[in-house]
Amino acid sequence: MTHYTPAQQLVDSWANRPLHAPATAEQVETLERCCQARLPSDFTDYLQLSNGLDHDQHIIHFWTIEEMVAAHQTSEDPAHLVFADYCLQCHLNALHLATGQVVLLGGYKPIAFAASFREFIALVLDGIIAHPVPFETETG
Repeated sequence: MTHYTPAQQLVDSWANRPLHAPATAEQVETLERCCQARLPSDFTDYLQLSNGLDHDQHIIHFWTIEEMVAAHQTSEDPAHLVFADYCLQCHLNALHLATGQVVLLGGYKPIAFAASFREFIALVLDGIIAHPVPFETETG
């Protein structure tokens, strides 16, 4: 029996959209070196299926590794890795590299949105990401 991962569910939901080719192991390693962190396995599973998407049905642009590296290299916030933006950068979605939480950036301070990338995928698949209601925990 094939294990159907959340990452596969996300990519399958993009069936009628042009996907970027899956990321190579070398690209993932480059991203991890840039972040100086080991990325969560649910995030790397996603990258190995698709290296980004121009936009999904919720107007989320999932960044390519090249976009993530370029942004992280010039970021004043090395604690977070931006991997997507919503509605032409109304807010950014980022991994908190120490905790694996997905946070919303773009306001006064980061707001924790999902406990993990896996949970972020579930929210996106449920359509919740378009109108985020963050939970109480905040990250620094």
